[in-house]
Amino acid sequence: MQELFEIRDNQVWLKSFLEYAERPLCEIKESEEATLEYLKSRFDRFKTKVDAVISKIDSTVNKGSFLVQIKNFKEDIGRIDALGDFASVYNTLVIYEAQIEEQVAANRVRNLEIKNSLLEEAKVIAQSDNWKKAAEELKSIYQRWQKTGAVDAEKREELENNFKTILDGFYTARDAHYKEREKDADVYKETIDKAAKLVEDTSIENSVKAKQLKSLQKEWKTLPSIPGGLYQKLWKEFSQVQDKFFVEYKKERHQEGIGAKNDLVEKAKSLVDNYTKHSIDDIKKLRQEWRKTFYSEDEESKKIWSDFNYWIEKFVELKRLEKLVNKGDIKPKKDEKEIISEKIKLLKRLIRKEKENLEKMNSNLGTFRINHKSKGFGEVMDAKTQEQERKWKVKKDLIKELEEQL
Repeated sequence: MQELFEIRDNQVWLKSFLEYAERPLCEIKESEEATLEYLKSRFDRFKTKVDAVISKIDSTVNKGSFLVQIKNFKEDIGRIDALGDFASVYNTLVIYEAQIEEQVAANRVRNLEIKNSLLEEAKVIAQSDNWKKAAEELKSIYQRWQKTGAVDAEKREELENNFKTILDGFYTARDAHYKEREKDADVYKETIDKAAKLVEDTSIENSVKAKQLKSLQKEWKTLPSIPGGLYQKLWKEFSQVQDKFFVEYKKERHQEGIGAKNDLVEKAKSLVDNYTKHSIDDIKKLRQEWRKTFYSEDEESKKIWSDFNYWIEKFVELKRLEKLVNKGDIKPKKDEKEIISEKIKLLKRLIRKEKENLEKMNSNLGTFRINHKSKGFGEVMDAKTQEQERKWKVKKDLIKELEEQL
């Protein structure tokens, strides 16, 4: 320890070593021993800090971030008021500084290669006119650029300027393109105006308006491409104009449909009342008329549909009985009541036979339904059963009416 310092004019002086000149450390106050112990403890604390950083360097792959700390420690050696083997600490710092600078230099060469590669990649992408995809890819390149470490100072500015030029060029071209495309928005606005004027025109029937609005919808799909955000805004305006009309038009069509369906129910009932004067072709015509009415699934429409089918089925059953009488299955007799009784027996036989057939079919197909676990198949069978039950109701009502004639 004595070779590291000397006492001069009641002060402790650190002797020169390596590149550091001699310098006073502090004045002796209480005693020389206490002062030297204080200076030594300060050196120990300093060395502990250095050793901690050295340990982190040894356990870290990328050591470049420690270079500044190493250089600061070297500077601290020349100004800290402490007493100890600074030469040994200095030599250790020099070794680690050289290792880190070598790694940093290698990293900067590699970083330069990466950034040059990113530049070339960005140049190609920046030429694309697929603006959305290109912007996403350039954003990804920018993020990779930011994550890539530094390059040598003499290359840094040129490299950053080149990258900025590529990005600025792309976004300037994209903005100009979108600005040009925004001019096409005028044709969208014209279409919206056409729709709005059409909806407000009270001289045009709603059915005609509906056809013309659907024609405008088709026209909309052929309009030139515009920026997504602007398109969504205009589409919302176009939809609002149409939606308000079609909500009211649907209500109107629904009411018209209800009226038309009720009329068809009455026509079907009239056919039943005069079934001997009509044929199955008349029923077919009614069905065709029904298909032209406005479709809806509300409870009122379902009830009317059920009534319509009831009278249709009743007409069919009456014509079948008429045919069987004419064929001789029910032999004409002098007594009309005997004919009615035969019709009742025939209807009951038909009900019994149809029930047996349905039960047999359900039994035979039950295994198929279980094995295939087909939800759709089950729904079909349920609908078939409901249809058959409706036909049985018609037959039962006919039996009741015939029995009342006896």
